[in-house]
Amino acid sequence: MIARRAGEIGGGGIGGGPGSGSAPGSTLGRWRVVIPGWPQWRRGDRVRAMVLAGSYASAMMVGLFAWGTGPGAALLGFAALTHSASVADAIRQAAFPGFGAWAPWFSAAAGLGGAGYAPALAVALQFACPAWTEGGGYLINRSAFEGRGPEAGHWVWLDRERPDRPRRVALVVAIGGQRVSWSEGVLRVDGMPASIPRGVIDEGRRSRGEFDVPAGALLVFADERDLPGPAPGEAGDGLLTLVASDLALGQAWARYFPIWRRGLLG
Repeated sequence: MIARRAGEIGGGGIGGGPGSGSAPGSTLGRWRVVIPGWPQWRRGDRVRAMVLAGSYASAMMVGLFAWGTGPGAALLGFAALTHSASVADAIRQAAFPGFGAWAPWFSAAAGLGGAGYAPALAVALQFACPAWTEGGGYLINRSAFEGRGPEAGHWVWLDRERPDRPRRVALVVAIGGQRVSWSEGVLRVDGMPASIPRGVIDEGRRSRGEFDVPAGALLVFADERDLPGPAPGEAGDGLLTLVASDLALGQAWARYFPIWRRGLLG
């Protein structure tokens, strides 16, 4: 009995071995242990396998759908715990001698967290960092402007200009060195019509002159719910305002809240 049990462990008792559907000791068979519910299904505990797999899949999908919210974080944490429970159960069943109740849990949580969930979370927070404004929720690529600055047409996540101003998402209309002009109710950048929502510039107004955007500055358009308007003595016209380019913390590439307005930006 002892020799047979030890043989199962040495020959892939967790992921391979009899009933695993793969050759003993195969790489594929050993790695199947990390699939939520698979170890339980392999040993014939179908109900437990379906509960673990179903709980993990549903929590992960809804958690990702609600990424950046409190309920979303709770569901993703529940999915990680369910995954750890599945792997810990496999370790406990295959171990010789027994590890006790907590060692398999610690091993599973540390292994999955260190090798999978922690790196995945770090990548997600770098390239799809959730950002909230009064106008909704956005996904931010915080690495977008490393080594280069924003360009006209980029949606950017702006840091606070003053302590009383919130962070906000804005559309870059022009960058430093470009010439901006108003003519016949049309905003132009270097002689070309700027891509901004209608109504930002009063179409009934005539020429408003022109100016060059200073070096190191951005002319941006911000949602009215994120930008209450320029303060007295601050450059800007309604929802258009000049900001320092180093306030751009990253590129906003998608709006994901409210749900009915989800979509890519730009």
